[in-house]
Amino acid sequence: MIPFKKWCQDKNIGMTYGYDLLKKNKLHAIKLGKKTYITDEEDQRFISSLPAYKPEHAGE
Repeated sequence: MIPFKKWCQDKNIGMTYGYDLLKKNKLHAIKLGKKTYITDEEDQRFISSLPAYKPEHAGE
């Protein structure tokens, strides 16, 4: 489990965007007291759900 704030920092996304992902149900979190956490399983599920990068071929 990783704290939500650290998860956002590690993924290089802002907290606002992170909360937007939660609101849109694209990311799931758990609460432990006042802290919000992302589980390791959810982190992997989220990463797996992202589309693959397909570079555009220049000059075609």
